[in-house]
Amino acid sequence: MKNQFDIVIIGGGLVGLSTILSLKEVILNKPNFKVALIEKGNFSKLNALDYDGRTSFIGLGSKAILEEFAVFKEIEPLACKVEKIFAYEEDGSKSKDSLYFSTLFEEKMEMGYIVHNSDLRQKLYEAVKKLDITILENTGVVDFETSDK
Repeated sequence: MKNQFDIVIIGGGLVGLSTILSLKEVILNKPNFKVALIEKGNFSKLNALDYDGRTSFIGLGSKAILEEFAVFKEIEPLACKVEKIFAYEEDGSKSKDSLYFSTLFEEKMEMGYIVHNSDLRQKLYEAVKKLDITILENTGVVDFETSDK
């Protein structure tokens, strides 16, 4: 059996999930438009903190995109505001060339946010599940065909 879709996103990581959410208006406004998300792993395992202990920095531009996706309000309680950034030498020492950024005199009270990738991925995945798309977990892609039809 061949599955046919208008758009296929391969990979359910941060980029794949964000790509699906960027297509939200197309998915909602085009009847019979078929979109699939294919992930070789299992989302419940992928979203676990012990699977991916990394963190991501969400700058103000990314925050605006996540607000447009209607997921930032879900992420913000799980994130830590960044109000100061120190950049030291490679060996960890300060020098006259060390950098320091602060929001002390800025209009905004944050420079961005730090959030666990697992939390970010979970909130993006929850938003994607609300869309009318096909989600294929534990699935790999062996071959595909394109068509102008």
